[in-house]
Amino acid sequence: RICDLDLLFNLIHEAAHWGNVKGLQILLKFYRREAEQISETRTNLTTSFIMSKILNNKNYLGNTPLMAAVKEGHLDCVALLLSQPEIAINEINNNGETALIIAAQNIAQAQNDAQERQLQDQETPAEFHKQLKKYEYIIDAIIGLQKECDLFLKDNHENNFLHYLEGNHYLYKKYVSLFLTH
Repeated sequence: RICDLDLLFNLIHEAAHWGNVKGLQILLKFYRREAEQISETRTNLTTSFIMSKILNNKNYLGNTPLMAAVKEGHLDCVALLLSQPEIAINEINNNGETALIIAAQNIAQAQNDAQERQLQDQETPAEFHKQLKKYEYIIDAIIGLQKECDLFLKDNHENNFLHYLEGNHYLYKKYVSLFLTH
């Protein structure tokens, strides 16, 4: 039986943060089975409600497991979490950031790091291009969901995800047309 909810939430967060997709799969399967058993005995608690609480629980920074996986760039964990029907993609952390904004911020940070390396006459590593592609895939996965992804949400600095993509002409152009038609 699920008895220590803090431990349960921490395990999901930790698996997502560290990119442990196998552990995350096992935990999700276990918790879903437990949630189903609880909902059978308690008519006021549905499996969906319990799983929603587990999947969208926030840590001390206000981050959900999805945000943790996005921040660390763990594509497999992001995909697994996004496949859960109870995932809430528009959750906001303590900084007003959504998973989408966090992914865009990671692109901006990778872009800034690459520009600094160029200023220091260091070669821009191929790793930079891999990072950009990884976060582009994450943004595509979040936006591509049939769930309502709110493209207009802004963080505490009044920036939406597009603001963080301004330094990357290709991605900015790609998403601005989607933003305008959304």
